[in-house]
Amino acid sequence: ISYNKPKFCSNASWYPNATTFANLSMMGPEPRDIFINTNNTIYVTSQAANSVLVWYEGNTIPIKNISGNISNPFSLFVTTAGEIYVDSGNSAGRIDKWTLNSTIGIPIMYTCAKCYDIFIDINNNLYCSMTYYHQIVTKSLDVVSNALTIVAGTGTAGNTSPMLNGPCGIYVNTNFDLYVADYYNNRIQLFQSGQLNGITVVGAGSLNTTITLNQPTGIVLDADNYLYIVDSGNHRIVGSGPNGFRCLVGCSTSNGSATNQLTSPKMLSFDTYGNMYVTDYGSNLIQKFTILTNLCSETITSTPMNIKTTITTQSSNIIQLPSTKNYEFVFICLDISYNRPKFNAFPSWNPNAIIFANISIVGVLPTGIFIDTNNTIYVVDRGSNEIQIWFNNSIGPTQTIYGTFSAPLSIFVTTNGDIYIDNGQSNGQVDKWTLNAITSVPAMYVSSSCYGLFVDINDTLYCSMFYLHQIITKSLHSILNKTIIVAGTGCSGSTSNMLNRPCGIYVSTNFDLYVADYINNRIQLFQSEQLNGITVAGAESLDTTITLNGPTGIVLDADNYLFIVDYNNNRIVGSGPNGFRCLVGCSGASGSASNQLSYPFSLSFDSYGNMFVSDYGNNRIQKFILLNNTHDPSHNQPKLCQNASWNPNASTFANSSTTGSNPRAIFVNTNNTIYVAGWLNSLIQIWSNNSIDPTQTIHGGSLYPLSIFVTSNGDIYVDNGALNHRVDKRILNGNTTVPAMYVNTSCYGLFVDTTNTLYCSMLSLHQVVKRWLNDNSSIVTITAGNGTAGNTSSMLHDPIGIYVNTNFDLYVADYNNNRIQLFQSGQLNGITVAGAGSLNTTITLNGPTGIVLDADNYLYIVEFNNHRIVGSGPNGFRCLVGCSGSNGSVSNQLLHPFTLSFDSYGNMYVTDTGNSRIQKFILSTNSCDETTSTVNPTTTTSNILTTNQICFIPRITLLPGISTLSSPLQFRRSQDFYIISLIELNCSKSLSMITQWTIKNCTSICLQQIQLDSTIMTTLSELYIPRNTLAYGIYELKLTVTMTKVPNLISSSSVYIQITSSGITANLIEYGTSMITRGKQQNLEFDPGSYSIDYDNNVFNASNWIYKYYCRIYGLYMFPNLQGSLLSIDDMRNDPLNPSCLLNRTGWQ
Repeated sequence: ISYNKPKFCSNASWYPNATTFANLSMMGPEPRDIFINTNNTIYVTSQAANSVLVWYEGNTIPIKNISGNISNPFSLFVTTAGEIYVDSGNSAGRIDKWTLNSTIGIPIMYTCAKCYDIFIDINNNLYCSMTYYHQIVTKSLDVVSNALTIVAGTGTAGNTSPMLNGPCGIYVNTNFDLYVADYYNNRIQLFQSGQLNGITVVGAGSLNTTITLNQPTGIVLDADNYLYIVDSGNHRIVGSGPNGFRCLVGCSTSNGSATNQLTSPKMLSFDTYGNMYVTDYGSNLIQKFTILTNLCSETITSTPMNIKTTITTQSSNIIQLPSTKNYEFVFICLDISYNRPKFNAFPSWNPNAIIFANISIVGVLPTGIFIDTNNTIYVVDRGSNEIQIWFNNSIGPTQTIYGTFSAPLSIFVTTNGDIYIDNGQSNGQVDKWTLNAITSVPAMYVSSSCYGLFVDINDTLYCSMFYLHQIITKSLHSILNKTIIVAGTGCSGSTSNMLNRPCGIYVSTNFDLYVADYINNRIQLFQSEQLNGITVAGAESLDTTITLNGPTGIVLDADNYLFIVDYNNNRIVGSGPNGFRCLVGCSGASGSASNQLSYPFSLSFDSYGNMFVSDYGNNRIQKFILLNNTHDPSHNQPKLCQNASWNPNASTFANSSTTGSNPRAIFVNTNNTIYVAGWLNSLIQIWSNNSIDPTQTIHGGSLYPLSIFVTSNGDIYVDNGALNHRVDKRILNGNTTVPAMYVNTSCYGLFVDTTNTLYCSMLSLHQVVKRWLNDNSSIVTITAGNGTAGNTSSMLHDPIGIYVNTNFDLYVADYNNNRIQLFQSGQLNGITVAGAGSLNTTITLNGPTGIVLDADNYLYIVEFNNHRIVGSGPNGFRCLVGCSGSNGSVSNQLLHPFTLSFDSYGNMYVTDTGNSRIQKFILSTNSCDETTSTVNPTTTTSNILTTNQICFIPRITLLPGISTLSSPLQFRRSQDFYIISLIELNCSKSLSMITQWTIKNCTSICLQQIQLDSTIMTTLSELYIPRNTLAYGIYELKLTVTMTKVPNLISSSSVYIQITSSGITANLIEYGTSMITRGKQQNLEFDPGSYSIDYDNNVFNASNWIYKYYCRIYGLYMFPNLQGSLLSIDDMRNDPLNPSCLLNRTGWQ
């Protein structure tokens, strides 16, 4: 240890008249703290000079003045290594580490308030006494984490055993017992190692007769653990010994500046000789009281404390956060109790909700809701202090938990069914219930209500304390009551380490904490073990996200996209690969209509992706149904052979008399209905059922249309941007149009992807924008181009034709850059896949205006200035039609073609703009020596363009997600699942391949291959595992890909999965009916062995289970129990408060 613990005799005393060690001129007014190390070097904090003054032994003036980024220092502590820890912040707390020769301090600990006192124990844990927050917190100096542990005080002023009121000086002995000078409670509190309930050892309320204290500020122990207390309000130092307590110095009964008097002393420290140094705050002095050695019949010595520091963390009272450098995890459980649905890129919900529960069921102002993976729904009824539970899709609650709650706000349920409920408002705790319990047990002690609760996969319980601006945690495996501060300083603020009224919380499986920071209008991400947050949504986020107004809830889906309850905006918003958008409650106003919310508080998903929202202001729970958002492509993607060709001499499908001059827009749907938008005549001509002439003409609306797209439901989207600055939507048999998207200029290309997202390429603005058509908002999102003409990867120069594949990758015909750009989903930097600047040798393009892909994702490009159509295939690029080398109007020539579209047979329709006609090039099927639509289940063709004349090993990506043996993907045994592969090939010889899946059973390694049912196909690129196929356990699923023509090119990739239990539903009678009626003379028979459901097996095996029956008289009594332990009906013991419901206790069988 670095400080002195002198060994005193039983009647030691100090000379009553002090000598002044330092005065006002030397150190400034109102000195607070002093520290003397075992070398008798003296350190004093000077608030006036914002510095630490240092005296070596024998010096009468300071030899060192440490200053820099120190502001108004209260306290300090010096280690054996000479490191000086100083309270350096002004209003908010910060402890800096200094050395004698350093010029600047290093921040070590951040706290909400200034540290009145600092202490470092022998396990290198730093303690801070926060007077104004009535708490003592610690941080390990050996762990990288910034997490703080609360070791004393609740954060609220009080005089009960777990509470403090203005704590000042602190001292920690070598047993890790904490002594606190509890200023306003006029006592010294002892918090034994690991305990949050203190024992009063001196002063008001002590069990033993001690001494009366008045505002104690300092506490020190000697070698025999006797106490020495700075009794500031009584202007004296008192101490204990074998004969009890007595006054030691300043015993004149009055304050003053005489040598035997003190005025509001603050701290004391011993030197090695036992001399006492006191900061005489009110007199602006450091006073030295010399020990009277001649009055002591035994030698005064300073006890050397050569204590080994190899104390294990098990004996420490500090909760150490794990460091990957120093710890090894034996296991990590990834089983979660809540739902994280897997959504597509643009999920949508029915905007009109169903009322799941109203005020008569959930009471007024509902807040907390939780839905587990079995779709059991738990709702907090604050008004009635109850928890309502719905099982098995029941319409009404099937169970109610009654407790001693006081206005509970939040709830969380674990995989084993334990229910954690906020009970902090009046009772200062989080309660733990089990479904069949009649009473709860405290799981965590808190200082205020928990506006959010969460239990992570390591069984750590989190509580967001709204009024204390903090998130705290407690391990559910620990018998200690300690809590750790993991976010927030305890004082409100908007800096990265602060929160202002935190509400909803969410912890990922990587232990990253997301917080809905209500007053700051943001979502904060605190990465594992970090106390500085990152704003990921809302005010001041680094990336453009969305404006929030009082967020109260946060949930993540399977892809870690955010779903946020935007309380004051009366809506739910969410993120996705294309950014943030409003999901439900998007009308722009609060209300009680089915499409409106009024101050929503929290949300939870069921396993189907439906969204349940606690609609606080409307006193109801709303259920928003997930819609099926994926549509089949409406355009044709023919499967073509590798040497497919088209008759070079086209037939004219339509001429200028039908389409008008210079037609540009054509679309052929999967029914081979053909749509042409006339640029000059502004007509939409439609050909159905292989008709020669148009079967329908749509007049008016769009002027000078350049593009057209038709969806699978028949909606027609037409460019109307030149004069009216919009894209129009027209229903096939309707007479009116409605605006679908507002734009600033013409859309030279239009496309609607499989999630109903409309894309527009704006040539003059050098951008591609998009809008999700299911959204009420008219805002468009830039998806390619930065608005300035250029040829870098993020720029476009006159984009025209566009195409979006089912992976939401965007292809753009970049006209003036003479290239095709690929913008992969979510990326703003493009890859040149054809034309100028492409990495691979492709083809020279001159003004490309159209781009289409076939079933194998080969490219078909309209070259406006080269008057031809070119395409790619397994052997690279080639000219397809218009290949005469010159433009013209004969059947094998084109003049400035603009767009193309395939019919379902592979025939090619081209808008021959310069010749004012539509040309049809017929697929020459006889030129293809293999069928154009053959699919071999064991041989597939790559969808990646190949031009190199060499072969490489296939590259495999398995979906979903990355997994390891120690962190497998989890599936319940009762659910079907797919493993999908993305296979990238690069080979000039042949792209045929053989795919084969194998499955191995795993323990610590994966050795034993298992045989599957013959109905499960293991030779496809995706693997489908039906429900109840695999037994419980961990498996390795490996895909091996072999190139058919080059069999030595083999690649494999594995995914690890864990099959977990789905649980059972116990039904006493058929169908699980909740109420039956029997006459008094009738038998009553229950048969759970026949009627219960085991979701993991086809039948319920009655012999696998143990049965216990319990009965109560419903509505009058609880289940009979003794001290909380339920009594089954065959237990002959009696509960005096809850009688058995059986008149004949032995009459059942």
